[in-house]
Amino acid sequence: MRTALQGLAARGPRRIVTGTLRPFATALLRCVVLVADPATVGWWAARLARQPERAAADMARRVGSLIAPTPPEVVANYARGLLLAGRAESCDTAFAWFTRPVRAVITRETAKVPKRLRTVQRHGELEVRYDQDFEAIIHHCVDGRTGWLTPALIDVYREVHGLGFIATVGTYRDGQLVGGVWGIEIGRTFGILSMFHLENNAGALALAAIADIVSGDGRWAVVDFVDLNPNFERYGASEIPVGQFSDLVWRSLKTPVPSMS
Repeated sequence: MRTALQGLAARGPRRIVTGTLRPFATALLRCVVLVADPATVGWWAARLARQPERAAADMARRVGSLIAPTPPEVVANYARGLLLAGRAESCDTAFAWFTRPVRAVITRETAKVPKRLRTVQRHGELEVRYDQDFEAIIHHCVDGRTGWLTPALIDVYREVHGLGFIATVGTYRDGQLVGGVWGIEIGRTFGILSMFHLENNAGALALAAIADIVSGDGRWAVVDFVDLNPNFERYGASEIPVGQFSDLVWRSLKTPVPSMS
């Protein structure tokens, strides 16, 4: 017990108080930014701080990460190679932008469907639908999982969907949704953000349908899986530098989008 107290004392009273109050301060800040002008919040924080310039910069970072990005920001930053993720309520920030040095993509030259899935496709047991049931698909992607797809982030992507920059591919058995994929759509680029399946091959058939569209020079010319894994490699995915990926996205905006058959 004495050792523990000595350790706390060594940290100093200011660090003890700061560490104890940080979660409460973050929660309070979340509430304040909902009702007050962020610029005003930052101004008062700087006025009350011992180091005003440092406090103002830190407050700008914290407030900015608590305020939901606008749909145009999400779309524009995606084209630059950035992705928006949500963070848990216990974190100091509600949102975080991240990037990767490389992105896993398929193009018309590389897209393919695994032979095993061709047999499943021919059986025709599942129907593939596009741009339907966004809410149901994203709900299934969250169900039973924790991580980056937080309620606050879903609200952001729901607004992006409202502007027409979200695409979905769902698979259905007897009219019931059993698998699906959703993500950002910019021009002829489809950035897959999450997927789910409730039965075997339901998610795989959605990916197969996407690969067929790309290889057939259809609606999408580029599909972004973000991170490469053995499953995505089966569909022809390979890694390219993020700068090259951004170039593909911008170029896809210049080509007309064929109508879905």
